Amino acid sequence: MKRKLLFFLALGLSAIPASAQFNFGPKAGLNLSRESFSKKSYTTTSRIGFFLGLFARDSISGSLSVQVDLYYSQEGTGEMLPGGLGSGHITTGNLELPVLVRYRVVSGEYVETGPQFNYLLSSRENFNGTTDNIRGYYHAVNPCWALGVGYQIGSGATRGVSLDLRVVLGLIPANKNPVEGGTIRTSDLALGLQYGFSSR
Repeated sequence: MKRKLLFFLALGLSAIPASAQFNFGPKAGLNLSRESFSKKSYTTTSRIGFFLGLFARDSISGSLSVQVDLYYSQEGTGEMLPGGLGSGHITTGNLELPVLVRYRVVSGEYVETGPQFNYLLSSRENFNGTTDNIRGYYHAVNPCWALGVGYQIGSGATRGVSLDLRVVLGLIPANKNPVEGGTIRTSDLALGLQYGFSSR
């Protein structure tokens, strides 16, 4: 596990542009996540979580830039068995690495998209009052795709502040071992706030 984690961190650092001239800083926010089962009789609901970490961004051209984030994210889902036989929730902890291309549309508004890689640190299920470690049922890395919109304030004391809203969808089933509900797909709606320091 430690080797996989170190590889994941190295991947994040290597994705940051080689130029020393880039914006970087802290990033944090809230998310609304959900895990959906392929068997529709197994009902799931969204749960609110949070994320906290860092970002780095470098310009490619006047309107185009690349941003790399690396942060811890707490996510999860509510779940209910068919016929009301039981209910509970799953809570996961991820180390997440989005690598996004950002295009500035007009003024401070921008759109962004790109791959995101989620490394699973922990996964616990609380079902009918019993808590179990279920990390072994999941792939260690869940590749996703992110799509978002945002706004960057362009003047004054808050010049480095950006606010973004992203949708993140899992590209493959999240579980490597079979579960009663079938295969699992992840989805996440994240609202983030970041403050950038410029080296230029």
